[in-house]
Formats: sequence, structure tokens, C-alpha cells
Amino acid sequence: MARPSRKNGEYERALPPTLLALGMAAVLIVVGAVGGAIWMQLRVPPQLCAVLAEAGGGSGTQFGENDVAALVRYVQKCSSAGFPDVPLTRIQKIIGERSSVAAVEANQEVEAELAREAHEAVLRQNGGEWGSKFHRLRIDRIVDGLSHVAGDDALGYKIAMLDTPQINAFSTADGRIYLTRGLVTTSSDDEIALVIAHEMHHIRSGHWINWWAVSAGDGSFDADTENPQEGGAMAEAALALVKMGAKAFSGEASTSYEQEYEADAMAILHAAECGYCVRRIFRILTRLPEMPVTSHPTSSDRIEGASEVLESMGDPSWIAVHNPAEVARLALENAIAALRGDRPGICAQVVGLDEVASICARTLKTLEGVEDEMRAYNWLGHGWPYADDSRMVVRTALFTPVLCAVDVGVETTLGHSSAGTPGVLGGRLWLVRRDGVWVVVLGQAFSKARPVSSHWSMVGDELGNAWRWVGRGGWLASGSSAQVVWDGNNGDAGAARGVLEAAARWRDTSIIDFGEHLSTYAKGRIEYVNNANLEDEGGASKDTGAFAGGSSGCDCKQSTASVDGGHDRMNSGAWQGDQEDGSLEAIGWAQFLSGRKAQNWAWSVRCDVHSRTLATVTFSSAISLDEVPITSNFTRLTMVLEDGEWKVASVSLQ
Repeated sequence: MARPSRKNGEYERALPPTLLALGMAAVLIVVGAVGGAIWMQLRVPPQLCAVLAEAGGGSGTQFGENDVAALVRYVQKCSSAGFPDVPLTRIQKIIGERSSVAAVEANQEVEAELAREAHEAVLRQNGGEWGSKFHRLRIDRIVDGLSHVAGDDALGYKIAMLDTPQINAFSTADGRIYLTRGLVTTSSDDEIALVIAHEMHHIRSGHWINWWAVSAGDGSFDADTENPQEGGAMAEAALALVKMGAKAFSGEASTSYEQEYEADAMAILHAAECGYCVRRIFRILTRLPEMPVTSHPTSSDRIEGASEVLESMGDPSWIAVHNPAEVARLALENAIAALRGDRPGICAQVVGLDEVASICARTLKTLEGVEDEMRAYNWLGHGWPYADDSRMVVRTALFTPVLCAVDVGVETTLGHSSAGTPGVLGGRLWLVRRDGVWVVVLGQAFSKARPVSSHWSMVGDELGNAWRWVGRGGWLASGSSAQVVWDGNNGDAGAARGVLEAAARWRDTSIIDFGEHLSTYAKGRIEYVNNANLEDEGGASKDTGAFAGGSSGCDCKQSTASVDGGHDRMNSGAWQGDQEDGSLEAIGWAQFLSGRKAQNWAWSVRCDVHSRTLATVTFSSAISLDEVPITSNFTRLTMVLEDGEWKVASVSLQ
């Protein structure tokens, strides 16, 4: 029997446990029933299921007026119920994924064995596999998007990141794609997407199987069975480009040169369909190492070939028929221009488009105000780094021959973007193919802005407390991307902890206290900054209080000698990379951000202790201002021991 309880001077009898359990079960049943009813109401209408099924069968079905109306009603119903992503996920489930990856089959024992041996050799020669959780999430997101557009199964590709600072990428016939740490940490999402799409095409088309057959003594190559070309929308787009003169899409590549041109062309096509800025291919081609002329064309020849492809893909008629991502971007640009009064009367009336455009226009206005403020600070740069490009960012979320969904927003980059694209997504545009061209039929505004680089929030900051976890094995903590390397003769764990603690202080003070931030630099560096400040002002002193103190009496020669000696050591193999000093820009950022509502992160931290007085710390980082991401980069700090404390001697921002 339940014991009575006393409350407010009166006795109450508690309910027996069995009655409580029954009551809770009844509540759960009611909630489950209501939830199930709502969920059933959000199922894809049979009318849309039928259209999508016919389109998947290649019957050439297109959306009619009634089909478009059904789509609009369905998306709006889901959004009103608080489930804005249900239409996308349910339609993706209906469509499914086609697998066209040319992976090694069971009867290809020779090629499979060669692949295994090649993988082991690659790891041995390139420092092993790099275990960065942050960049793994970033790469997986890019691979998923490219696979979806190509109709591949993303699981058919095995991505390995190599622990080497070299900038390179390559693939093998078993579906393995290798990306070096140097490439991943210093490249934008656009550049990485182009590189991965290039290697995907080599695998999909069986190029490496062909070469292995030749190396084994069999010069035959069956293009029909070993070089499958993409079908559906991609095949149509490529064929249209061939008719426009872009021969690289013909699918007739038989030599290694032709295969490279073809892989470049298909990479541009697939990356463009995903929404990436494919003009970045020029930068990545100049950064990748020159390959032997016996197997690869020169970078200049590949750039010329890419230029021809981009020229063909820029044709407005081709875009309207084959590039829904670009159609969505242009529609958003026009809608924003109409809101601002720049292009009155030319914006088509699309349900919800004005709401999405309004969200993006507010982001742009905020960003323009920040850019105007930035220009008042020395050395900070000039804001948007791509003068000829649009700030509109698009990412294809759904890709079918008749229906596409494209997430749209604003790229908020004010500096670098080598740890993911800084940007804010304001909504999703739904497009259907009618009369052979892509048309925006619905704008779906997001109730809360979404980051373009969603992986930023999935991995916690890895620099702040890294110094506390330095262990004998070199790794800071289980599951962490942070790594410590030191010379057993000249460095120890204590030095690594001191270096990491000083690096964390440099990073944290950059948004909290500008004066304290300056104290993290070596004396020689502050004197250099003071001199640069005087030169920038034409020799006239500018009394801002920014650089007062800390520079008089410093031994600039001594600091410089220490750093130069370290560079000689590092260039011999302990460290490689661009030696361009970014201290002025880093100090400009700190001066600009100090006292503002800013936040910063650091991931994939690596600390190299070269000697008892010299070390380097590298990490991928990002900064947001007023909850808007404004930059992401690869930061390298050269640290020197000065008066018993680790100080920053130079900064490199990639």
C-alpha cells in the first residue's frame, strides 16, 4: 500500500507505481498517435511519386502545372508543421541512388592486388594517414554532394588523407582517392571539390585499370566495358557541350593526355552542378606539382583546356537547360536586385522567392557595413577577395532530371576560406524542368539561418586546452585531431606544452584584448610592425596607442637570426611551406575584432618543436563576427623562446 504524504498540513495519498506507469504509457500512446498522424500527413503526395518514378525511368517526363502546384503545397505544409527538410529527405528516398562507380570487381584479382600494394606504398612514402576529424567531415560532405550529382554511391570512394605538407592528390582503381594534408588545409571548398571530382572521374571511367593492364603487358583496352560514361542529366549536359565545341567531353579519351583533359572537364561540370565556383580551377592547377610529361600535360596546357570548357559552360542557353544551380543563383541575384531597386520589373513572381531574397539581402547589408569598417584598419585587406565573382553561394541538395533543390545564401568571406566556406544559407529554391529548361517554382525560407560549412559546429575547439593534454605518444587526446612532434634531442613535452599554451593565448587575445595580443609577439616582430606602420603613414607617427611600448631596446637582429636559423632547419625537411609573413594582417584582424562580439575556433592542431628555442604551430581556424562567419584559414605560427617565454616570431595565413 502506498504511504501517505503530507503537503500543506494535509495528507495526500500517492498513486501506486502501477497507476503512474499506466498513466505515462497512455500519454506516450497519445503523443505517438498524434505524431504518427502528422507524419503520415507529411508523406509525399502520390502525384509527385508518380512523376519522379517516371522521370527516373528515363521516359522524359516533365512537371506539369498540377504537379508544380502539388509540390508547392507539399513543401509549404511541411515547413508550416516545423519540418522544412522532410520534403528533401523523402524525395531523396524515393529517387534512391544509382551506383556507377567502376570499383574493382572480384575477378580483377591482379588489379586488386596492385591496388593493395600501391596503398601500402603510398602510406609509407607520405607519412602515413592523417587523422583529422574536422577535415574528414569537410571532405565527406563534398564527396556526398559530388556523388549525388554524378549518380554514384559515395561509399564506393575511399578517401585517405596523407600526413605530408606537399600539395597533391591522386587515385587508384579500387576507388581510393588520396589527398595530402598540405592540399586540404590550404585549399578552399571549391578547389577541393574540383580535385576530388577529377579523381572520381578517373576511377569511374576505369583510367587506372587501363594503365595497370598496359603495365602488366596487356595493351588492349575495351572502352565499352571499362570506361563507362555518366548517364542521364550529366550525359545530356556533356553531349551539349561537345556540340558546342568542347571535345574533352566526347568520352573518346584513350591516351593519358586525353584522359587528363577529360577528367578536368568532367570535374568542372560536376563541381558546377553542385554549385561550386569552378573558376577556382586556375588556382589549383597552378598549385599542384608538375607531373611527368610522359603521362600528364603541362599546367599551362590544362589551364588552356579548362578555359575552353568554362567558355562553353558560360553560354546562357546551356545554363538554362543543364545547370539548375546557376539558374538558382541568377534567380536569387535578380530577386535581391529587385528588392534594392537596382533592376525593377524584371523579377519573376515566384512563391517564397522574395522572402528568401529578403533574408539574403539583410545579410549582404550587414556584410557591406563590416567591409566599410574594415577599410579603416591597416593591413587588414580589402574585404571580398574575388572582385569578379558573385557573393551568392549555392549548394545543390537534390538533383534529378526533372526536379532539383538548391540551398542558397551569401558567402560572407572577408579574407580567406581554406577551412570551409564562410557563408550563411537563407533558404532553398525548388526548380523543375519544363519545356526543356530549368525554372524556379518555389522559394523555401529557412526559419533560422544555416551555415554553409556545417562541419564547424560538429567539432569542438582543439587549441584552447591542447597544451594540457600533451602525451608521450605524440597525440594530445583520444579522438583529437591535434598532434605534437618534437625532436627527442632538442625538445621535450614541457616545451610542447609551453608552445601550445602561448599559441592559444595568441589566438584568444586576438578577439578579447588587443594590447594583450601584442604582448604575445616577439620584440623583433613588434619593432617590424612599428616600422611598417610608420612607412604606411609616410613617415608620420600615428598616435593610436596600438603599438605603444614593448618595442624599445629590443634586439631585432637576435630575433631575426633565431627565426632564419629555424627556417634553414625547417626547409631541410622538418617544415615546408610559404614563408610569406602575415603578421601585419593578423595584427590588423586583432585590432579590428578587439571588443566586438567575435568568436574563433581552431582545429587539427599540429605542434612541431624543432629545438629548445624554435617551434611551429599550425591549425585550421575560423572567425565569426556577430554570429556571421567571416573568414577561415590555415594558420602557421613560428614560435621562438624569448626571455624564457614562447613568443610569436612570424605568422602565415593561408
